[in-house]
Amino acid sequence: MRIYPECIPCFFRQGLVTASKATDDREKLIEVMLLIAERLPELVKLPTPTHAGKFIHSIPRRMWGIYDPYKQDKERFIKMMLDMYPRIKVWVGDNLQRALKVAASGNAIDFATLGEDRIMAELQDIGEREFKRMEYDRFVEELKNSKMLLYLADNAGETVFDKLLIEVLKLHYPQIEILYAVRGYPTINDAVYEDAIASGIDEVAKIIDSGCEAPGIILEDCNEGFRKIFYSSDIIISKGQGNFEALSEVKAPIYFLLQIKCDPVARYMGMEVGSLLFFRTSNG
Repeated sequence: MRIYPECIPCFFRQGLVTASKATDDREKLIEVMLLIAERLPELVKLPTPTHAGKFIHSIPRRMWGIYDPYKQDKERFIKMMLDMYPRIKVWVGDNLQRALKVAASGNAIDFATLGEDRIMAELQDIGEREFKRMEYDRFVEELKNSKMLLYLADNAGETVFDKLLIEVLKLHYPQIEILYAVRGYPTINDAVYEDAIASGIDEVAKIIDSGCEAPGIILEDCNEGFRKIFYSSDIIISKGQGNFEALSEVKAPIYFLLQIKCDPVARYMGMEVGSLLFFRTSNG
Protein backbone atom coordinates (compact mmCIF):
# COMPACT_ATOMS: atom_id res chain seq x y z
CA MET A 1 0.00 0.00 0.00
CA ARG A 2 1.49 3.33 -1.04
CA ILE A 3 1.99 6.43 1.09
CA TYR A 4 -0.88 8.96 1.13
CA PRO A 5 -0.80 12.67 2.12
CA GLU A 6 -2.47 11.87 5.45
CA CYS A 7 0.50 9.64 6.29
CA ILE A 8 2.80 12.66 6.55
CA PRO A 9 1.45 14.15 9.82
CA CYS A 10 1.28 10.60 11.14
CA PHE A 11 5.04 10.23 10.55
CA PHE A 12 5.67 13.24 12.79
CA ARG A 13 3.20 12.08 15.43
CA GLN A 14 4.67 8.58 15.55
CA GLY A 15 8.19 9.98 15.71
CA LEU A 16 7.28 12.24 18.63
CA VAL A 17 5.46 9.51 20.54
CA THR A 18 8.30 7.02 20.10
CA ALA A 19 11.01 9.55 20.96
CA SER A 20 9.02 10.63 24.03
CA LYS A 21 9.19 7.06 25.29
CA ALA A 22 12.98 7.41 25.28
CA THR A 23 13.43 10.98 26.56
CA ASP A 24 11.53 14.00 27.86
CA ASP A 25 14.31 16.40 26.89
CA ARG A 26 12.71 19.23 24.88
CA GLU A 27 15.75 19.87 22.72
CA LYS A 28 16.16 16.21 21.82
CA LEU A 29 12.50 15.90 20.87
CA ILE A 30 12.73 18.97 18.64
CA GLU A 31 15.84 17.45 17.06
CA VAL A 32 13.82 14.33 16.19
CA MET A 33 11.06 16.41 14.57
CA LEU A 34 13.63 18.34 12.53
CA LEU A 35 15.29 15.10 11.43
CA ILE A 36 11.99 13.71 10.17
CA ALA A 37 11.31 16.99 8.37
CA GLU A 38 14.74 16.81 6.75
CA ARG A 39 14.18 13.25 5.57
CA LEU A 40 10.54 13.75 4.55
CA PRO A 41 11.20 14.19 0.80
CA GLU A 42 12.86 10.75 0.84
CA LEU A 43 10.29 9.12 3.13
CA VAL A 44 7.28 9.99 0.94
CA LYS A 45 8.93 8.27 -2.03
CA LEU A 46 9.28 4.93 -0.23
CA PRO A 47 7.08 2.03 -1.39
CA THR A 48 4.86 1.79 1.72
CA PRO A 49 4.21 3.53 5.06
CA THR A 50 5.94 0.57 6.71
CA HIS A 51 9.20 1.46 4.96
CA ALA A 52 8.96 4.99 6.39
CA GLY A 53 8.11 3.57 9.81
CA LYS A 54 11.32 1.57 9.76
CA PHE A 55 13.33 4.80 9.78
CA ILE A 56 11.08 6.75 12.15
CA HIS A 57 10.97 4.10 14.87
CA SER A 58 14.70 3.45 14.69
CA ILE A 59 15.53 7.03 15.70
CA PRO A 60 15.90 6.40 19.48
CA ARG A 61 18.33 3.57 18.72
CA ARG A 62 20.31 5.53 16.14
CA MET A 63 20.49 8.77 18.14
CA TRP A 64 20.70 7.63 21.75
CA GLY A 65 21.34 3.88 21.76
CA ILE A 66 17.91 3.12 23.24
CA TYR A 67 16.79 -0.12 21.60
CA ASP A 68 13.37 -0.80 23.11
CA PRO A 69 11.62 2.37 24.37
CA TYR A 70 8.28 0.51 24.58
CA LYS A 71 9.65 -2.36 26.67
CA GLN A 72 7.73 -1.48 29.84
CA ASP A 73 4.51 -0.88 27.89
CA LYS A 74 4.86 -4.27 26.22
CA GLU A 75 5.45 -6.06 29.50
CA ARG A 76 2.47 -4.31 31.09
CA PHE A 77 0.07 -5.15 28.27
CA ILE A 78 1.20 -8.77 28.08
CA LYS A 79 0.46 -9.11 31.79
CA MET A 80 -2.95 -7.46 31.38
CA MET A 81 -3.89 -9.76 28.52
CA LEU A 82 -2.66 -12.84 30.41
CA ASP A 83 -4.98 -11.81 33.23
CA MET A 84 -7.87 -11.64 30.73
CA TYR A 85 -6.88 -14.87 28.99
CA PRO A 86 -8.73 -17.45 31.19
CA ARG A 87 -12.05 -15.61 30.87
CA ILE A 88 -11.67 -15.09 27.10
CA LYS A 89 -10.62 -18.72 26.64
CA VAL A 90 -13.84 -19.94 28.28
CA TRP A 91 -15.90 -17.74 25.96
CA VAL A 92 -14.02 -18.90 22.84
CA GLY A 93 -14.03 -22.62 23.69
CA ASP A 94 -13.27 -24.50 20.46
CA ASN A 95 -15.03 -21.94 18.25
CA LEU A 96 -12.62 -20.86 15.51
CA GLN A 97 -14.70 -17.87 14.42
CA ARG A 98 -14.71 -16.53 17.98
CA ALA A 99 -10.96 -17.08 18.24
CA LEU A 100 -10.44 -15.08 15.04
CA LYS A 101 -12.64 -12.29 16.39
CA VAL A 102 -10.68 -12.10 19.64
CA ALA A 103 -7.36 -12.08 17.79
CA ALA A 104 -8.60 -9.27 15.51
CA SER A 105 -9.94 -7.25 18.45
CA GLY A 106 -6.59 -7.59 20.20
CA ASN A 107 -5.01 -5.78 17.26
CA ALA A 108 -6.15 -2.56 18.95
CA ILE A 109 -3.01 -2.75 21.14
CA ASP A 110 -1.07 -0.45 18.83
CA PHE A 111 0.83 2.52 20.22
CA ALA A 112 1.72 3.73 16.72
CA THR A 113 -1.86 4.63 15.82
CA LEU A 114 -3.91 4.60 19.05
CA GLY A 115 -3.28 6.20 22.43
CA GLU A 116 -3.49 4.12 25.58
CA ASP A 117 -6.94 5.42 26.56
CA ARG A 118 -8.30 4.46 23.14
CA ILE A 119 -6.64 1.04 23.35
CA MET A 120 -8.27 0.33 26.71
CA ALA A 121 -11.67 1.45 25.41
CA GLU A 122 -11.33 -0.85 22.39
CA LEU A 123 -10.41 -3.82 24.58
CA GLN A 124 -13.57 -3.40 26.66
CA ASP A 125 -15.57 -4.59 23.65
CA ILE A 126 -13.38 -7.60 22.85
CA GLY A 127 -15.43 -10.39 21.36
CA GLU A 128 -18.52 -8.23 20.87
CA ARG A 129 -17.69 -6.60 17.56
CA GLU A 130 -18.41 -8.25 14.21
CA PHE A 131 -16.18 -8.52 11.15
CA LYS A 132 -16.95 -6.09 8.34
CA ARG A 133 -15.29 -8.50 5.94
CA MET A 134 -14.84 -12.18 6.72
CA GLU A 135 -13.68 -14.97 4.38
CA TYR A 136 -14.08 -17.79 6.85
CA ASP A 137 -15.38 -20.57 4.57
CA ARG A 138 -12.48 -20.24 2.15
CA PHE A 139 -10.03 -20.23 5.06
CA VAL A 140 -11.46 -23.45 6.49
CA GLU A 141 -11.33 -25.17 3.10
CA GLU A 142 -7.67 -24.27 2.68
CA LEU A 143 -6.83 -25.41 6.20
CA LYS A 144 -8.05 -28.93 5.42
CA ASN A 145 -5.24 -29.52 2.93
CA SER A 146 -2.51 -27.44 4.57
CA LYS A 147 0.63 -28.72 6.25
CA MET A 148 2.39 -25.49 7.23
CA LEU A 149 0.91 -22.21 8.47
CA LEU A 150 3.02 -19.09 9.01
CA TYR A 151 1.59 -16.61 11.53
CA LEU A 152 3.02 -13.08 11.27
CA ALA A 153 2.91 -11.42 14.69
CA ASP A 154 2.15 -7.77 15.27
CA ASN A 155 1.90 -6.08 18.68
CA ALA A 156 2.98 -7.43 22.07
CA GLY A 157 -0.09 -8.00 24.21
CA GLU A 158 -2.28 -9.20 21.37
CA THR A 159 0.24 -12.03 21.21
CA VAL A 160 -1.72 -13.58 24.09
CA PHE A 161 -4.82 -13.74 21.90
CA ASP A 162 -2.73 -15.04 19.01
CA LYS A 163 -1.88 -17.93 21.31
CA LEU A 164 -5.57 -18.60 21.85
CA LEU A 165 -6.25 -18.61 18.10
CA ILE A 166 -3.35 -20.98 17.51
CA GLU A 167 -4.64 -23.32 20.22
CA VAL A 168 -8.02 -23.54 18.47
CA LEU A 169 -6.38 -24.01 15.07
CA LYS A 170 -4.30 -26.90 16.42
CA LEU A 171 -7.37 -28.46 18.01
CA HIS A 172 -9.19 -28.63 14.67
CA TYR A 173 -6.20 -29.11 12.36
CA PRO A 174 -3.53 -31.04 14.27
CA GLN A 175 -1.72 -31.94 11.02
CA ILE A 176 -0.63 -28.32 10.47
CA GLU A 177 2.78 -27.13 11.64
CA ILE A 178 2.44 -23.54 12.88
CA LEU A 179 5.36 -21.11 12.81
CA TYR A 180 5.06 -17.76 14.60
CA ALA A 181 7.23 -14.97 13.17
CA VAL A 182 8.28 -11.99 15.30
CA ARG A 183 10.29 -8.84 14.53
CA GLY A 184 14.05 -9.14 14.37
CA TYR A 185 14.56 -5.96 16.42
CA PRO A 186 12.31 -3.88 18.69
CA THR A 187 10.11 -1.42 16.82
CA ILE A 188 7.19 0.42 18.45
CA ASN A 189 5.39 -2.13 20.65
CA ASP A 190 5.66 -4.93 18.09
CA ALA A 191 6.51 -8.37 19.43
CA VAL A 192 10.06 -9.68 19.49
CA TYR A 193 11.16 -13.14 20.63
CA GLU A 194 11.07 -12.33 24.36
CA ASP A 195 7.52 -10.95 24.08
CA ALA A 196 6.31 -14.10 22.34
CA ILE A 197 7.86 -16.28 25.06
CA ALA A 198 6.26 -14.13 27.79
CA SER A 199 2.90 -14.61 26.06
CA GLY A 200 3.25 -18.40 25.99
CA ILE A 201 3.52 -18.71 22.21
CA ASP A 202 6.31 -21.28 22.57
CA GLU A 203 3.74 -23.64 24.12
CA VAL A 204 1.70 -23.77 20.90
CA ALA A 205 4.00 -22.87 17.99
CA LYS A 206 7.60 -22.61 16.89
CA ILE A 207 8.79 -19.01 17.21
CA ILE A 208 10.98 -17.71 14.38
CA ASP A 209 12.80 -14.41 13.89
CA SER A 210 11.97 -12.59 10.65
CA GLY A 211 15.12 -10.48 10.88
CA CYS A 212 13.04 -7.41 10.01
CA GLU A 213 13.26 -4.24 12.10
CA ALA A 214 10.35 -2.43 10.45
CA PRO A 215 6.83 -2.23 11.95
CA GLY A 216 5.67 -4.71 9.32
CA ILE A 217 7.18 -7.47 7.19
CA ILE A 218 9.33 -5.94 4.46
CA LEU A 219 10.44 -9.09 2.69
CA GLU A 220 13.67 -7.71 1.25
CA ASP A 221 14.76 -6.83 4.82
CA CYS A 222 14.01 -10.27 6.24
CA ASN A 223 16.60 -13.01 6.65
CA GLU A 224 16.91 -15.73 4.02
CA GLY A 225 15.53 -18.44 6.31
CA PHE A 226 12.35 -16.47 6.91
CA ARG A 227 11.83 -15.71 3.23
CA LYS A 228 12.16 -19.41 2.42
CA ILE A 229 9.48 -20.26 4.99
CA PHE A 230 7.27 -17.41 3.78
CA TYR A 231 7.20 -18.62 0.19
CA SER A 232 6.81 -22.30 1.09
CA SER A 233 3.92 -21.89 3.56
CA ASP A 234 0.51 -23.21 2.58
CA ILE A 235 -1.28 -20.44 4.49
CA ILE A 236 -0.06 -17.18 6.01
CA ILE A 237 -1.99 -15.28 8.67
CA SER A 238 -0.80 -11.68 8.68
CA LYS A 239 -1.74 -9.74 11.80
CA GLY A 240 -2.12 -5.99 11.92
CA GLN A 241 -2.10 -2.91 9.77
CA GLY A 242 1.69 -2.59 9.46
CA ASN A 243 1.99 -6.05 7.97
CA PHE A 244 -0.95 -5.32 5.68
CA GLU A 245 0.61 -2.09 4.41
CA ALA A 246 3.85 -3.91 3.60
CA LEU A 247 2.36 -7.10 2.12
CA SER A 248 -0.89 -6.01 0.43
CA GLU A 249 0.65 -6.29 -3.05
CA VAL A 250 2.73 -9.43 -2.40
CA LYS A 251 1.81 -12.61 -4.24
CA ALA A 252 1.33 -15.27 -1.54
CA PRO A 253 -1.53 -17.16 0.20
CA ILE A 254 -2.02 -14.45 2.83
CA TYR A 255 -5.04 -13.99 5.08
CA PHE A 256 -4.98 -10.51 6.59
CA LEU A 257 -6.40 -10.25 10.12
CA LEU A 258 -6.57 -6.69 11.37
CA GLN A 259 -8.41 -3.67 12.63
CA ILE A 260 -8.39 -0.60 10.38
CA LYS A 261 -6.84 2.29 12.31
CA CYS A 262 -6.46 5.18 9.88
CA ASP A 263 -8.23 6.93 7.02
CA PRO A 264 -5.80 5.95 4.22
CA VAL A 265 -6.21 2.23 4.93
CA ALA A 266 -9.97 2.66 5.34
CA ARG A 267 -10.18 4.38 1.96
CA TYR A 268 -7.89 1.79 0.33
CA MET A 269 -10.18 -1.00 1.62
CA GLY A 270 -13.47 0.83 1.11
CA MET A 271 -14.27 0.37 4.81
CA GLU A 272 -14.61 2.53 7.93
CA VAL A 273 -11.92 3.16 10.53
CA GLY A 274 -12.33 0.60 13.31
CA SER A 275 -13.52 -2.20 11.00
CA LEU A 276 -12.37 -5.74 11.77
CA LEU A 277 -11.24 -7.62 8.67
CA PHE A 278 -10.27 -11.19 7.85
CA PHE A 279 -9.74 -11.78 4.15
CA ARG A 280 -7.46 -13.46 1.65
CA THR A 281 -5.30 -11.46 -0.70
CA SER A 282 -6.28 -11.66 -4.35
CA ASN A 283 -2.60 -11.96 -5.29
CA GLY A 284 -1.87 -15.43 -3.90
